[in-house]
Amino acid sequence: MGNILESIQARLCLGFGAITLLLIGLGGSSLWQAGEMGRAMAELDRQSLVSSAAVQLEYHVAREMQMLMEIMTAQDAAEHEEAWRGYKEQENRFKLLASALLKGGEVDGKRYEAVTHEEMRKTLGKAMALHSGVFEKSMLLVHEKSRQVLSLRADGDQWGQLDRLERE
Repeated sequence: MGNILESIQARLCLGFGAITLLLIGLGGSSLWQAGEMGRAMAELDRQSLVSSAAVQLEYHVAREMQMLMEIMTAQDAAEHEEAWRGYKEQENRFKLLASALLKGGEVDGKRYEAVTHEEMRKTLGKAMALHSGVFEKSMLLVHEKSRQVLSLRADGDQWGQLDRLERE
């Protein structure tokens, strides 16, 4: 009888030991998977931040275009200057955000790591170059011409210069 109990006891111990090892293995695997999931979520969060920033850049450009229209249709100097200030604010926000994406930095309390994807970096670089080159120079030209037109309108255009400026 003692032999039977010992064999049952041995079998139970081996069974519980095997189950314990299996549970330890599953626990370790679960911890490893949780770590992987955490890393994947962190990368997803970083990518969604970059995506959100790209949408914001697009928004700033759209607002700059709106400011362009407001500058060109301003009825007086005060309205013109208000639109110009709005444009300059959007211009600065665009530069801050684009720079944070290219070099890393913080904008509005959000920390941006420099974008590492080469194609995105090229696209951002082109966008910044276009914005800082052609677009800003064109905006300055429109700003100056619009100021001149408004000034001539306010002064009565004694020399007939308004028609020439409006055609330019």
